[in-house]
Amino acid sequence: MALRLSHSRIISTLLQYRSVCSFSPSTYEPKEIESETLAKPSLPSLESSTDADLITQMLILHHNPFHTMESSLQLNGISISPNLVHQTLIRLKNISKIALPFFTWAKDQAHYSHDSHAYNLMIDILGKVRQFDAAWQLIVEMDQKGVKPTSTTFYVLIRRLVAAGLTKQAVRAFDDIGCFVINDADEQQPIDDFYFLFDTLCKYGFPKLATEMFNKWKNWRFQPDAKIYTILIYGWCKINNSKMAEKFFREMVDSGIEPNVVTYNVLLNGICRRSSLHPDGRFERTLKAADNLFDEMHQRGIEPDSGA
Repeated sequence: MALRLSHSRIISTLLQYRSVCSFSPSTYEPKEIESETLAKPSLPSLESSTDADLITQMLILHHNPFHTMESSLQLNGISISPNLVHQTLIRLKNISKIALPFFTWAKDQAHYSHDSHAYNLMIDILGKVRQFDAAWQLIVEMDQKGVKPTSTTFYVLIRRLVAAGLTKQAVRAFDDIGCFVINDADEQQPIDDFYFLFDTLCKYGFPKLATEMFNKWKNWRFQPDAKIYTILIYGWCKINNSKMAEKFFREMVDSGIEPNVVTYNVLLNGICRRSSLHPDGRFERTLKAADNLFDEMHQRGIEPDSGA
């Protein structure tokens, strides 16, 4: 009974998609994939801070690029701390020309040194305005000062590089994780790193490069699993190439890797979306493909959820 109801729902979904005049790849963001992937690196979040508000207002209103900010901050009795630096940088995230001098000033204060969170925030701010050379200098500085760069440090840089369309540089930065983060030369790179790279490439519309890296590294640097295949399926669906998405789905199954409900949801989203991009004559064919996918889910004992 549940399967029949799902068939009815997919007909309704297809009809709804057909009524939309056009789609942009940027609008394709199935909720299921968000919980399965790592869309953004984990950075400190905005918190209430009177001192951070005061510093931010002071710097924005009275910033002079030809004078140091030390005197004005010290006159106001500001006592520097890691959390205060984090919160100030968060408030200055869109004003890199003020954030960087503040960051530089703070690291020279007595009884204070930047932690990895402060570096990550500053690298993110610089990456946002494409100051990647300066961002790299901070990563080298971290290593020299004994503030070990983390995977998050590189996730921040990689996401900004990909967002800027500098995908080759992003892959090179990914390869450098091993030099800065992984201590043992024989230690295998965590699978989460590959999830993040492929997810970021796919979310920004570069599934072709993600596929190239997947084919180059699989069974060597990582073992493929359902999550990686789901990310790639999502990436191809996002740019309206459901044939490649279905190809990866079949490769996944043929490799003995069981799809999960998220995989099916992502592929079904792509199939339904495809129906809006083709003439009416192909609607029945698309409906049949979606219907067959529901049957396959039933055969595997996977019940459609609300996402389907």
